[in-house]
Amino acid sequence: MEKKDTGRKKTAADLRKADVSKAKLGRYPFRAGIKYYLAKREAYIGGDTPIEHERKLNQFATKFEELHRQGMISTTDPRHLSEEDIEEFIISIKEKNVTTQETYIRILNAYLLVFKNKVIMNMRDDSQNKLPRSSVKRPIHSIPLKDLKRIFDAADTMTGPGATMIRGYMALAFGTGARPKEIMSAEFRDIDLENKRFFVRNPKGNGSWSDPQWTPIIQGEMIPYLERFLKERANLLEGSRAVSKYLFPNIGTGEPYTGNGFRQQKAKVCRKSGVDFQLKDFRSTLATYLINNGAPIQIVAYVLRHSHTRTTELFYAAANKENLMKGIESIPELCPIFQ
Repeated sequence: MEKKDTGRKKTAADLRKADVSKAKLGRYPFRAGIKYYLAKREAYIGGDTPIEHERKLNQFATKFEELHRQGMISTTDPRHLSEEDIEEFIISIKEKNVTTQETYIRILNAYLLVFKNKVIMNMRDDSQNKLPRSSVKRPIHSIPLKDLKRIFDAADTMTGPGATMIRGYMALAFGTGARPKEIMSAEFRDIDLENKRFFVRNPKGNGSWSDPQWTPIIQGEMIPYLERFLKERANLLEGSRAVSKYLFPNIGTGEPYTGNGFRQQKAKVCRKSGVDFQLKDFRSTLATYLINNGAPIQIVAYVLRHSHTRTTELFYAAANKENLMKGIESIPELCPIFQ
């Protein structure tokens, strides 16, 4: 005898076991289907990826609902979206750059496959269809060393809890090459200055292609900066009688210092130093610095926690063009064919 629906709210386990072909998705099926996608993909995507996918998919839902109201697509049900519907979606995001369009299509495809809808896969297999695909490599921004010193010097002159947090962030970012979110979510126990290492608790791809792991603090010059940070952090917590397990805490609440807080402090450093940079630039700066100073690509890949050196070469280690030109100029004329 079939069990009656008791009205109990479905858990993630229930959603994973659900037959999506028979799921009741209501008036807004694309939006309603997002919870099924997140539950069924939970084992394969980790870190901040589910949050990012949920945000993007809700944006897509709004887009599909708007197209449906305009009569441009036949349905918003992810099980029945057709090639024509996907084409209308692609047209609607044409104002985005090609890289963003490619990302949107990739996430949308993963979502539709949960509902056994292979429309985008079929479109890719059709040689007549040219789905958005970026052939342009993202520019790599590496901070010149003279500017890096100006940045650290400017941060040294700042006062207050926020100044302490951004100084600690910069030292750990350039010392390890860790990503912004990996640093911001760190716990106090994750830093081990005695052994010059940092535990990356929430790596990119956590639970999918990457696991939490220790990484070396390879830039020894950053150790004194980190020691200063830890002393200031301890004094701030003691002064406010607060307790926090996080390496970068909000002194008032004990919760993690927010990404927005870091960005605000970074903007202050930019103004004081006269150098425009992003929080993520310390990673590529460390990689470029190591490459330009003769570190083997295998070592740089290890520091950045890349599975393949090709990833390091493509996206992070932008060798200094002046160094390359000097190297070219030093090559002797091996084949003087016109002499």
